[in-house]
Amino acid sequence: MPAQVRPNEARLSTEAPTAQPSATSFTPAIEGVLPDEEVAAMLDAELRIDQLQGISPEQAGVMLAPVTESLQTCRPKQRARLRVRVVADEDGATLHLDPKSRIDPKTKRCVLEALSMMEVDGALADGANSPSDAPPRIESQLTISW
Repeated sequence: MPAQVRPNEARLSTEAPTAQPSATSFTPAIEGVLPDEEVAAMLDAELRIDQLQGISPEQAGVMLAPVTESLQTCRPKQRARLRVRVVADEDGATLHLDPKSRIDPKTKRCVLEALSMMEVDGALADGANSPSDAPPRIESQLTISW
């Protein structure tokens, strides 16, 4: 007696498929939902200045211009947000990563390499009004998200 199939049960075919799917045609997605790593790979990095002291927003834009293009090569394994505090003075720039930010080591290294391209010297020179002024100091809080 053949097995009965209820309407809500799936049937398994015992017939051989007529064509083998190619390796590139398979995407592990369910009803249009992609895995986090595929979503993150499609997202561009977004750089936002949350706090800024010592220079104008326009000067910060010039300082960070070389960074934004390089950040686009940084791809985390999943959606992520990284907060970075930047302190720059005549002795150089220091980057402090928020320890609560969860990001894979490869992406973190990529972000640090991108941030190392900041044009701090030009921004510091633009921030100085006269030689008698105290040395300029830039403090900024950045958020990079994917």
